[in-house]
Amino acid sequence: METGWKVHISDLIRHEPGMEIQADCVLLATGAVEKPIPIPGWTMPGVISIGAAQVMTNVYQVLPGKKVIVAGIDILSLSIARSMKLAGADLVGIYMLPHSPFSNYASPLLHLETLNEMTDFAPSKMIRLAGKLLKSKTGRKIAAQYYPPKGMRMWGIPIHLRHTILTINGNQEVNSATISKIDVNGNPIGEQKVIQADTVCIAGGLTPLYELAATVGCKFVTLEGLSGTVPLHNKVLQTTVPNLFVAGNITGIEGAKVAMAQGTLAGKSICKKLKIGNLKDADMEEAISFVEHSRKLSDIQFHPKVSEAREHIEDLWSKWAHFSNKDCRFL
Repeated sequence: METGWKVHISDLIRHEPGMEIQADCVLLATGAVEKPIPIPGWTMPGVISIGAAQVMTNVYQVLPGKKVIVAGIDILSLSIARSMKLAGADLVGIYMLPHSPFSNYASPLLHLETLNEMTDFAPSKMIRLAGKLLKSKTGRKIAAQYYPPKGMRMWGIPIHLRHTILTINGNQEVNSATISKIDVNGNPIGEQKVIQADTVCIAGGLTPLYELAATVGCKFVTLEGLSGTVPLHNKVLQTTVPNLFVAGNITGIEGAKVAMAQGTLAGKSICKKLKIGNLKDADMEEAISFVEHSRKLSDIQFHPKVSEAREHIEDLWSKWAHFSNKDCRFL
């Protein structure tokens, strides 16, 4: 993209020269990308991302493997593991990611803080009851310390919060994984064990896909609750670059309902900016409220601090708008 706006589009199907589109406003809804987590053996055939497993299973109706191990415990890996099991795969178990800088030093204690927001929706009554224990720091320590050695089952799938994958094994393709018990801080302890599998799905989480916004000079902020770096934007999804708007996971990782509500809001913001449809401030406030309503009712929260992060980004926008002499509401 070039500010102004000129958008360059390639034509890979017809092998023809790319198109150039002139636009008064641009909406970026580039979504998110999976974070790769390197584990020894991860380059072998049979190792894929959890997102790839989702596409194979749900879109193309092809099982990624017959005997599957999932590395990484989050809302995405849990839901996709269930999809694979329903499709006929043998889900050996879901294990913790290795304790490393790539996984943000994943540990049972940190995961329990993230997962406590999800337990209210768990299908297992035992997990829902255990969720009440996770509301306090002391409760999370107790839960991490006394988590069942054989894991807890959800939809018949063992979830191993106190075991991690050390290596993925095989000659030409995956045939097993080596696991180890870990302490509450994620450090391997005790004996190692080899588990047979033909597929390992790595779930490293999602991060906003913001490269296009970076090419045109957007200001950015990095907030834990939004799962990474996002373009600085206001309530109506205007960025710091005039006539450039954002919606969906590029603004922070949330569920599909929130992304759809943001898409409606961004569309109205652009129409108001270009004086299309006679939109008023009341219409904008209604669209903003719908986004907030969708956020509160969302079944899936990818991060427990998302609301806190949203408030923080509004504060940062206000400060930027003040020092830049910009209209903070409907830029």
